[in-house]
Amino acid sequence: MLILRELTLQGRLKCFNAEVVPGELVHLIGPNGAGKSILLALLAGLEHGEGEIEFCGRRLLSHSGRQLARMRGYLSQQAPRPAAMPVWH
Repeated sequence: MLILRELTLQGRLKCFNAEVVPGELVHLIGPNGAGKSILLALLAGLEHGEGEIEFCGRRLLSHSGRQLARMRGYLSQQAPRPAAMPVWH
C-alpha cells in the first residue's frame, strides 16, 4: 500500500494526496511542468518535500537506503549519453 498525504515541493509540486492499493495500476499523466517527474522522484526517495509518504505501512524515509533500493525501480528521464558514461557502466 502506498499513501501520499499533503505531498508538496515548493515551486515544483502543489499539494497531492493519493492512495494506491496492491495490484492497482496507476497512470500518471499531465502536461509538461505539471510535476510528474518530481512526484516520481519523491516517491523513490530521491527528493525530499513536505508531507508524508507511507509505503508498506511505514514512512518512506524510515526505510534505509538499502531497503529502498530493494523495493523500488526508478529510471531517470534524462540518462547520460553513452559517450559520457563511465567505463564501469
